[in-house]
Amino acid sequence: MIYYVKGSEKDTITNKQLEDALYSALDKLGNRNKVLAVTPDITRYHSMAGEITGLVYKYYKDNLTGVLPATGTHYPMTEQEIETMYPLVPKSLFRIHRWREDLHTFGEVPSDFINEVSEG
Repeated sequence: MIYYVKGSEKDTITNKQLEDALYSALDKLGNRNKVLAVTPDITRYHSMAGEITGLVYKYYKDNLTGVLPATGTHYPMTEQEIETMYPLVPKSLFRIHRWREDLHTFGEVPSDFINEVSEG
């Protein structure tokens, strides 16, 4: 399913168009009672992820139950970095991505399936 299509490499999207596009896509997903936003960390500051996450919070309100900056190989974000990148999102929603310690295997995707869906 395509959730939103517009633009080209020459187009500029206004803040209002971004909000409308995001809300249109989220509407297509249907009602969600518990949402975890997995976002980039401060090293991707210019990605507009902060603005988008603020819009996600505005859309879901109390149903946004957590924001998890995926730090990858970076250090957890400081309070100041969170405030800088995500000023419209309550700090209480942020979770620390402990990717080195909190890893759990919940199952495996068979290689035959990967081969089939990726067409080789």
